Formats: sequence, structure tokens, C-alpha cells
Amino acid sequence: MTTITIVPEFAGKTLTYKAICANKETSGLTPGQALDLMETSLIAEGENMGETLVILQRFRPDNLFSKQQQER
Repeated sequence: MTTITIVPEFAGKTLTYKAICANKETSGLTPGQALDLMETSLIAEGENMGETLVILQRFRPDNLFSKQQQER
């Protein structure tokens, strides 16, 4: 299974996202754009992507866990 990590990057006041897979990196204006660029890069190199599972964790309060619960 290929693992791709997407992290936010702040450059001054600009927010971009970086997709990281092994020793490869791509950047995009959105998490989806960074992921698409990484998949395109891996496919061009002959990597068999197979199925894709995306897990997104924003670490923000939601309906299940309040801010206080997440901080705890």
C-alpha cells in the first residue's frame, strides 16, 4: 500500500499543502490538488496506485468532540 501524507504549509500569509510519499513531495493550493499531483507523479514513474483511501483529520472541534474534549 502506498502511503501519502498531506500537511499544511504556511509561507508568510499563504497557506499551501504538501503531499509527501517516501522521498517525493508535491505542493498544491488545496489538499486535493497536492494529492492529485502526487498520484500523477507516482503513476508516471510506474507506481501501481491500486485503490485510494483518503483519511482527513482537521483536528478541529466537531459534533462528536468539543474543543475541551480534544484538548484533553
